Amino acid sequence: MVLNVGERIVESNDSGFDQTKATIHAGLMGSDSIIQVYNKGIRHILKNKRANQWVTEKTIVRATSNTRQVIVAYSGGEISYFELNNRVQLSETEKLPLDFEVLSINIGPIPDGRIRSKFLAIGFNDNTVKLFSLDPDSCL
Repeated sequence: MVLNVGERIVESNDSGFDQTKATIHAGLMGSDSIIQVYNKGIRHILKNKRANQWVTEKTIVRATSNTRQVIVAYSGGEISYFELNNRVQLSETEKLPLDFEVLSINIGPIPDGRIRSKFLAIGFNDNTVKLFSLDPDSCL
């Protein structure tokens, strides 16, 4: 269920979300679009309610985002990194197999004056937390 919050809280029937899919993560992208991450893909919903879809055969189990970056974790221990490009489209820029199952994942907001957050934190099922670089020259 998607709600519009204003003077009153009402259910929205035109959010652009695919309500037949369970949402793993939802977030703002750029200044005027949103994403819906579900177990088989990412739905990027633009201001005009038009949606771009990215689908995968793998099963997404965790996701995080800020206004320009999205990271999804798959069952079995692998992540994909996406960035919003100049054409306001999400594009997959990196993929990394991991040795352990991802239990938690988080990216911080983008600092003022920058175009991306520098780090990604991941908690694994071996009781470790690791930080990964998101710098284009040494990503993941």
